[in-house]
Amino acid sequence: MKFCFECGHKLEQNMKFCPECGCDLKKVNSEDQVNNSNSQNNENDFVLVKGGSFIMGSRWIDNSSPYQPRTLKDFYISKYLVKFDDFIQFCNSNDIEFEEEFDASIYANKDLPAVYVSWVNAIKYCNWLSKRDSLTPFYNLNGDTDLIKYDRDNIERVRYDLKANGYRLPAEAEWEYASFGGHLVTKDNINDRYSGSNDYDQVAICAENSNDHLHPIATKKPNLLGIFDMSGNVWEWCWDKFAYYDDYETNNPFGPEEEEDDEADRVLRGGSWDESEEEANIRNRSNDYTNSEAPSIGFRLVRNIPI
Repeated sequence: MKFCFECGHKLEQNMKFCPECGCDLKKVNSEDQVNNSNSQNNENDFVLVKGGSFIMGSRWIDNSSPYQPRTLKDFYISKYLVKFDDFIQFCNSNDIEFEEEFDASIYANKDLPAVYVSWVNAIKYCNWLSKRDSLTPFYNLNGDTDLIKYDRDNIERVRYDLKANGYRLPAEAEWEYASFGGHLVTKDNINDRYSGSNDYDQVAICAENSNDHLHPIATKKPNLLGIFDMSGNVWEWCWDKFAYYDDYETNNPFGPEEEEDDEADRVLRGGSWDESEEEANIRNRSNDYTNSEAPSIGFRLVRNIPI
């Protein structure tokens, strides 16, 4: 299923003009691809997070225990959630279908974050974008980096190449470290409940202030690193399988050991527009199955420091 880049209307195959807004689909779509060709790889959209050691988890949140030390290397993380218009370009290019009741016109061209994104499609997007931007894809399945053709069961078995410079999902430890400010954190804000503040209304879109709808990216204050929306707006996929923290490595953890169940749920962090401010606490975590698509689930990109 494809959508008009201009208005989000559902399109049939081989249409030349959008029946809703009348735009020339060939002209609009080609211009949009040119205009967006650097939308996800602009160096200014990524911030350097210098590695360091920190205590991951919380003594007061049941699923964020046990309280554990972690040490991370440097990495880059996007200041912004992946935008809906960018994700639609990926879907249209690869015949990725949404649920039948999905209405793209609600989201098109409004600087909204991508939603209805499964973990499986987030992984595929990372490799697709890496190839488009002439980077080495991070994920592979038995050495194959062309993941579009694989189904959910296969994508759940993908492995990663730590030497690759392509886009990827954050490890959960990286997400948490970046959310509270990483190497810039001080004793004055290390205990902030939200990403960038102890006041949710300054930095988070959640049920208490969302007016029951998704909001454009970067409408609230960023955190210390200049990253937006790490508390609220949409839940963000991480690479990791969901497990208690004592199943993780201490240094540069990518979740539980590889031999663990490939079909395990994957981690979600950050809370969302339809959840309470308590869910936006940066130590809080959730999880869902890899094919889950919801109006409150999105993602952001990370890249390794070149070796």
